[in-house]
Amino acid sequence: MVTITSHTGQPGWAFLPGSLPPGISIDADLASRSEEAALAPGKLSGLGRMLPNAAVLLRPFIRREALASSRIEGTWAEFEQLIMVEAFPGRDIDNPDIQEVTNYILALETGWRRPPERPISPGFMMELHQQLMSGVRGQTRNPGQRRSGREALRAQYRPRNSGNILNIVDALFESPAITVHQAMVVTQLHYSQASSLVRSLQDDGVLVNPSERKRNSVYLAPAILQAIVGREEHVPLIDTPGAR
Repeated sequence: MVTITSHTGQPGWAFLPGSLPPGISIDADLASRSEEAALAPGKLSGLGRMLPNAAVLLRPFIRREALASSRIEGTWAEFEQLIMVEAFPGRDIDNPDIQEVTNYILALETGWRRPPERPISPGFMMELHQQLMSGVRGQTRNPGQRRSGREALRAQYRPRNSGNILNIVDALFESPAITVHQAMVVTQLHYSQASSLVRSLQDDGVLVNPSERKRNSVYLAPAILQAIVGREEHVPLIDTPGAR
């Protein structure tokens, strides 16, 4: 782990992996295992061609993959529960975890059955994302659509030819709260210049000052905050006597 500093001047930690490729000592045992691993896909491919229906082999693995991947995100469902739900297609699923896993399987199978003539395009990926998020947590966050909040804000200020404004906008997407002092760090400008940029963003409605204080204020970007959390948030009053 190494220490880092963000665009807003906040300290943090980052994982720095070792150099690649790592040194590997190849002995007879490793060479034998490597040969077995290289031959295994060929054996599996041969067995697959003997099956009249490849889904017989693939579908159980797709379900195991869906269950395992969903658990990484805190979604818990058992294989037996999934099979019981699939026995009654079309019935409403009242267990949100099973619904998420079911969506995962649907998206995987849609991708697996993609016609060869259909390219893997942004539109196809957005279609899969829409299936993945249908009827589950996050369904109100424009599933199947590109997130364009940062691009829209950058386009809004690009005609002004102010790279410093764009730097502040980018910093707000890292953390939708900023002080004038942090704006100074991001832009490398003096206090009066950074304060003027923050005031400009406030006048345009990008930033608000919840405390309405004239000094030591923390400015929030409500639209960016809403885009991140997926719902409209109450803007809290923040008392930060140490802010600058």
